[in-house]
Amino acid sequence: MGNLCAQLATRNVQSVVRDVFCTQPRPEVTSTQELLEALGLSFEGPGGKDAQLVWGNGNPSWSVLGVTSALSRHTVNPVNPRVIVHTPIESYLEPTPGFVIYGFSRGEGFAEFITHDPVRDDLDFFVFKFTYSCADPLNCTDEEIFGEQSESGWLDYTIYNDEELKNTHFDCRHCHQAPLRLKPLNRTSLNMFQLNSMWIHWMYDNRHFRDWTDNPTGFGPFHESMQQYVRAHATPLEPLGETYAGVPDGAIYASRPKSLEALIEANGYGNGFDSSAYVANGSEIGLLQNGRARGMFFGYVWEELYELSLHGLMIPPPVVAKNPSTTTSYWH
Repeated sequence: MGNLCAQLATRNVQSVVRDVFCTQPRPEVTSTQELLEALGLSFEGPGGKDAQLVWGNGNPSWSVLGVTSALSRHTVNPVNPRVIVHTPIESYLEPTPGFVIYGFSRGEGFAEFITHDPVRDDLDFFVFKFTYSCADPLNCTDEEIFGEQSESGWLDYTIYNDEELKNTHFDCRHCHQAPLRLKPLNRTSLNMFQLNSMWIHWMYDNRHFRDWTDNPTGFGPFHESMQQYVRAHATPLEPLGETYAGVPDGAIYASRPKSLEALIEANGYGNGFDSSAYVANGSEIGLLQNGRARGMFFGYVWEELYELSLHGLMIPPPVVAKNPSTTTSYWH
């Protein structure tokens, strides 16, 4: 923490991480909810299905990612999703200087956050590593790691920035640096190639919300992924699922991928998925069929995507599968 704070001070980085965590005494953070509060992303508004229905209701914004590859292991799925909480934004036309993005998935032992420096107009990436409270930290049970208890009772924490994470398995520079899409070329970015109505990743109930789909009458796997989560986490007291990633009161169900898409577009990072090759909601029209979809520069779309990924210019999209919960982000 001393090294981190010294680096941030030397570079005069404007970030909530410096403002909150580089103080004496260091703040006590023992849970996901306390971490969200420290980042300025606390939940003060309503819970449940409508917790994100109205902008400016006291809650931050959040999206739930049900299918992806985690940094440390392949454990992200509709039952154990990654939750992304961020500064709310009214529309994709209004930037929010100084925004914060937080990501968390149970079982990893860390949280990630990105902060925007409004003075430098650049991003800073951090990993928040916490210590589990289980009796034997080196041999925690699956219940202790993946259950609700993993989100509280933390014994200690430290924070690393992207400079300290270079050339480690936490290094994700290919996730956020894309010189072909950026001006100036040395500006880090937010590369969300899993957006643009990309149906295979995100958890969202089109039966409840109808403003994030190219086909409002085709619910696709959005709804089913959310139902897998609810079936796994619902209790008599919390029928929409327990507190997860610090999101309370069954509000995981209010996941709005549209909010994250709007944040990225409004702040000038674009939205880089080729929606001509993939169609929202699992429609058969436009999906890659045995690799025969045509590309813009190469004969096939997959060849273009492979070359971009090979050179670190994008995150590989997932292969198409009948069941989104079995899809992984590797190439055939």
